[in-house]
Amino acid sequence: MIAVNKTEIWVTAGMIGEDKSTPGILQMDGEENGLPDHQSWYVMYLDAETLISYYCGSVLSWHFEGLLIMSKTMTLNPAREADI
Repeated sequence: MIAVNKTEIWVTAGMIGEDKSTPGILQMDGEENGLPDHQSWYVMYLDAETLISYYCGSVLSWHFEGLLIMSKTMTLNPAREADI
């Protein structure tokens, strides 16, 4: 990443999360850019072409959440639209 002063910045993160007791849920803890970070990821939909995950977490007193859609194609498969 290039900073406003034109120097190069390398984002640092170290997260661990190896609890496999609940399929489809990943809890991660670690440090991101020097701050303590906790994240929870939930797989909402998964097939051979598409992954949809909800995530939320906290850094200090901040809370964040979002939705991530990953696909092997650039367009939505009409046959899977109802599933998603």
